[in-house]
Amino acid sequence: MKEDRKDLKQIKRIYFLHKGTYGAKRISRALKTEGIIINHKKVARIMNEPI
Repeated sequence: MKEDRKDLKQIKRIYFLHKGTYGAKRISRALKTEGIIINHKKVARIMNEPI
């Protein structure tokens, strides 16, 4: 849970940086270039969780 919150911040940052046009796979790829390894399935799960 704590790790998911940290990941959510990174996911939101990438998502809003690209004006909402990036999906789970592209976000995962963008994070990987920054050295943050998160599977696209986990990114999708975190994005779909209610806040």
